[in-house]
Amino acid sequence: MNNHLTSEQISRWLTGERTFEEETHLRGCARCAAEVEVVRQAFSGFRNSAVNWADREGARVVPDTAGLLRASHRTGVRRLRLLAAAALVLVLTMVPVYRKSIEQQHEAEAMRESSLDTELLERVNAHLSQTVPVSLQPLTTLASGANGKNEGER
Repeated sequence: MNNHLTSEQISRWLTGERTFEEETHLRGCARCAAEVEVVRQAFSGFRNSAVNWADREGARVVPDTAGLLRASHRTGVRRLRLLAAAALVLVLTMVPVYRKSIEQQHEAEAMRESSLDTELLERVNAHLSQTVPVSLQPLTTLASGANGKNEGER
């Protein structure tokens, strides 16, 4: 390998992904070996800094996972209770509304039936109040007209 290692090759080297050519080049090239060492130290410093910060922060605040779990459970139970209460209120308000609509439907149907019954009774009464059958009515009008003339003539 005539060229120096690229930043990608150095990154792969540090993660353990090395080719035979890169290893050979790194052994023979002081410049690339120094660059790999600089990057390694930077990562090491960053790692140490992060670990130290986590240790300091962790000493101050250690999350109580059991407490968090209990709080989460209580919140879930409260939500379920609230949901059940809302469903109960909804059912209790909808039942009277449903009953009222059913009653209104029955009342409307009863009114329709009553008007049909009244119409039928009027027809029956009209039919029964006739003195002669419908088929003989033209004769009765003729006869009543003739009687009227006879009485008027006398």
